[in-house]
Amino acid sequence: MKIEKKILIVVDGSIHSKKAIEYATLIDDLIVDCNYILFNVQPTISEYLLIESHLDKNVRLRLNRIKEKNKKEAEKILKEAKDFMISKGIKEERISTVTVPKTMDVARDILNFAKQNSCDAILIGRRGVTKLEEMFTYSVSSALLEHVQTIPLWAVSGDVRSKNIAVAIDGSESSLRAVEYVGFMFENNQDIKITLLHVIPKLRDYCPIDFEEDKSELEDIVIKGDRKCVESFFVHAKRLLEKSGIKSHQLEIREIPSLVSIAKTIVNEVKENNYGTLVLGRSGIGESFFLGSVSRYCFYNVNDCAVWIVP
Repeated sequence: MKIEKKILIVVDGSIHSKKAIEYATLIDDLIVDCNYILFNVQPTISEYLLIESHLDKNVRLRLNRIKEKNKKEAEKILKEAKDFMISKGIKEERISTVTVPKTMDVARDILNFAKQNSCDAILIGRRGVTKLEEMFTYSVSSALLEHVQTIPLWAVSGDVRSKNIAVAIDGSESSLRAVEYVGFMFENNQDIKITLLHVIPKLRDYCPIDFEEDKSELEDIVIKGDRKCVESFFVHAKRLLEKSGIKSHQLEIREIPSLVSIAKTIVNEVKENNYGTLVLGRSGIGESFFLGSVSRYCFYNVNDCAVWIVP
């Protein structure tokens, strides 16, 4: 039985949200029965105006004019986004538009709406910021990454032109949930190709301590343990995908050694093999920070690609 998917696309009129919309149109034909909600949070209104509007009629009239202006601007932005998606072949009845005044902060307003409407993904354009800018700004995409707990977050950076899909796995329950989610989103697609990407870890990926004694024995333990875990994982992953109608011949298992680090190896692999979508679980084995740090690094450093973070 086909299950309807619902994707919330955050739209604010910026070049970043446009890239997110373009990505949605790129992969639309890969997802069966998918509907879209174009969602806009209107700008902040001065707390002073809100308070004074209860006391002064003129202030109240001014506030209402500001609210109406914000709403009209939001509706214009949403209409342009919807028209663009329609021009790319997506039927109008599959696209709805919603704009709301900001009530708390933008990220929480997005999360609350997505939860209330049972969305299967939040799609957002990631703003490129430098390390210095990160110290002084807290972007909506960063806030969503920190607080999203139940709904997968899709973050688009740059121009995505490839439909190639990679799922980074480490043998954890979190990465198995990522595989299951991929099966759900692409169920019964007979043409899609999915790469299960496994980076074979080194001792340093688990422990930053530089042991003075010979590390070869410890390295062997790490590699053997990883191999045993991942072999079992692949069996379960294939079974989950087959339940979703994705056959074995549609899967590629790619294993590569960790170079500088697992995270940097994944980022390099995405670039070199032209993946347009990278899927990761939010946390690693035992819900540790291990894959959490990897997913965080990939989230901020992958370019011309969409990163899906699956809780």
